[in-house]
Amino acid sequence: MKITLIFPQGLPVFHKIKCVFEPTGLLYLAGMLCEHHDFQIIDCFDENLTITQLLRRIERFGPDIVGISTIFSPQYPMALNIARKVKAQFPETMTILGGNHVSFVPADAVQKPYIDLVVTGEGELTFKELVERLDRGQDIWDLEGIAYLKEGTPVITNRRPQITDLDALPIPPRTLLPKGQFVHSRTIIRSRGCPFPCGYCSTAAFWGRNFRVRSPENVFIEMEDIVKNYSQNSIMFWDDNFLVSRRNAIGLFKLLIERKLIYPWGCNTRLELVDEEVLELMAEAGCQAIFFGIESGSTRVLQKMQRAYTAEDVKRVVEICNRVGIVTKLGFMIGLPYESPEDIQETFKLMREVPTYYVQLRNLTPMPGTPFYENAKAYNLDILYDNPELMLFEGHSTIRTAHLDATEITRLYYEGLQITEARSKEKAAWFDQFWHPERYSNSQAVPAMDLTDA
Repeated sequence: MKITLIFPQGLPVFHKIKCVFEPTGLLYLAGMLCEHHDFQIIDCFDENLTITQLLRRIERFGPDIVGISTIFSPQYPMALNIARKVKAQFPETMTILGGNHVSFVPADAVQKPYIDLVVTGEGELTFKELVERLDRGQDIWDLEGIAYLKEGTPVITNRRPQITDLDALPIPPRTLLPKGQFVHSRTIIRSRGCPFPCGYCSTAAFWGRNFRVRSPENVFIEMEDIVKNYSQNSIMFWDDNFLVSRRNAIGLFKLLIERKLIYPWGCNTRLELVDEEVLELMAEAGCQAIFFGIESGSTRVLQKMQRAYTAEDVKRVVEICNRVGIVTKLGFMIGLPYESPEDIQETFKLMREVPTYYVQLRNLTPMPGTPFYENAKAYNLDILYDNPELMLFEGHSTIRTAHLDATEITRLYYEGLQITEARSKEKAAWFDQFWHPERYSNSQAVPAMDLTDA
């Protein structure tokens, strides 16, 4: 069979900073079947394709199936538009949606006349069985992990059990990717699942609370393949929490050091999972950047969020990262349901004082699948605009809390943006080195910052 997999246009903020990562989820789907079927992967975001250009590309390939990703909620309207255009121009082609967002709203998607089927949850095994059955002319409607419309009624089958052995999945076949414009980092998914109960995150609902991780040897093989065969400046681990399994992570670091595969990489993790010992080892193994989701500078709010750190801990960890040569990116959020204006000022205070080159501020925007979205009333949250097109992580608030209305949250957001702009003045020269490993030495500490204007 001939199969086209599409990653729709994404978040405008990513285009603004020319920061795009590989559609690794689509590569995993293709890797399950590409030995026996023909695949076309189209990354509309990376290639900045218009719908007309996309349709021409599809027409030249002539697929039997078009699968469209909805990893981010703001991509959902774009995915629906693509499916509508594809079905209108190629009515015999099966249109399938998958990914995080649509897995939480499958009934909405299948009621669209141009959507034939939705794959829910982890898609590799479901999509593989789906294609194999279609290829043999067999019935597909009893498959686990799908949703479809039957006689006008949405049918949602049971979720397929999670993949427990991630090493059994194929290494993503990157040869299927066209050369795009913006991608400057290869993306590795090393783990799935998250044990932490963050109200704004859908990871636990989609991947599960149980943490599953690939072996250090398996990850090393993929990293070595990237270094040897692909000209790219860095690797980004797309794990939600890189250090949940400290033993496994340290095993990978030691393997990279022992086999001398020191290549620049970055990751995301929680602040309470790091210490001086592990940060020094990470730097030695090639880590150049870590994103920490700090969220708040208020001890009271951090305790409500079940975070085991304080503002002083944040500053201490960042100072260690600076000393060992790891760039830190800190994410903060305002509009949390238990947050007062005074708490937000504590967040702004930490944003001003923490010695890092990159602080990021976002409004809380509850997404489908997150506890804040699914149980909004329990958190005293009013979601004012339940529209994926407005879920763009920036600009005006779409919620009202017990302490703040949307207007005040928006005002405070723009007040906080002035801090992020002040803190970014000295960022560019240093952070540019993260994308240019030939100019980087792990022995180099992050330069001290001038905070007088922050």
